[in-house]
Amino acid sequence: MSSGWKMLRCACGHSFGSRRGGRPSCSRCGESTGIATTGIYDSSVQLAEAIAHANLPTEIREDVESRLKRGPRLREQTRKRGGVELIHRIIRKATANNGELTLAKLRESLEVEGIAEPTAEEILGDAEIQGVLFRSATDTWRWL
Repeated sequence: MSSGWKMLRCACGHSFGSRRGGRPSCSRCGESTGIATTGIYDSSVQLAEAIAHANLPTEIREDVESRLKRGPRLREQTRKRGGVELIHRIIRKATANNGELTLAKLRESLEVEGIAEPTAEEILGDAEIQGVLFRSATDTWRWL
């Protein structure tokens, strides 16, 4: 059996995959005749993406493709402006085992996560106002 993957299309219109050299049958109707090879792929991941695209109804294909193209930009924008859950997780990670959180460590953690806003100072100020953290020394906070 040769390595690789085949994308196949059944007479019923359904696309599915099979290892090259195998005896395929349609995963929808079970038919094993009237099957045409429409593509050959090196990995199962590439095959899965091609099958998903091929089986997508044409009425919604353009909408889905446009949303997929926007996805990386939206994730990048979300990443630059961290959400509440993400910020809370970063604060917890930046807190030392002794329970202290320093401004420098929080800045470092935000940078590692790629968060530009809010700044470490804004986060700490908000946490103090909300009564989550209190200042225990210069540039050092503790959880309440």
